[in-house]
Amino acid sequence: MNLVLQESIENLGAQISRVDAIIQVEHLPVITGHKNYLIQLFQNIISNGIKYQPEGQQPTIKVSNKQNTANTVITIKDNGIGIEKKHEGSVFNSFTRLHSHDEYEGSGIGLATCKKIMDIHKGNIEIKSEPGMGTEVIMYFPLFV
Repeated sequence: MNLVLQESIENLGAQISRVDAIIQVEHLPVITGHKNYLIQLFQNIISNGIKYQPEGQQPTIKVSNKQNTANTVITIKDNGIGIEKKHEGSVFNSFTRLHSHDEYEGSGIGLATCKKIMDIHKGNIEIKSEPGMGTEVIMYFPLFV
């Protein structure tokens, strides 16, 4: 996963540089999966963390992991605008946009794609967020598939 994450960050290089984003990464474990899908998964989540920021704030993204008895849990936390609790589940639906195109660009399929990628890997994805306090995207990769 370290190589996958590094490639994702390299692919987002222009976006990261444009806003001087800080990306903090813990060492990640080895996970068996489809490399290109996993790159897309990280890119979509990190890109959202950079994009959905208050005006003038420097984006900070933290990637961490832990393991429990059933899963490797990878968390990507940002310091962005956050999401209201009532929208946390719906952001994984295709073409769901919480903001107008004038406020933030995007198609509304990024997190829906992430959900499909986690389904392919027999895992789960969820969001914990609070408006004004950032968003935490938690991905559960099963240890035994």
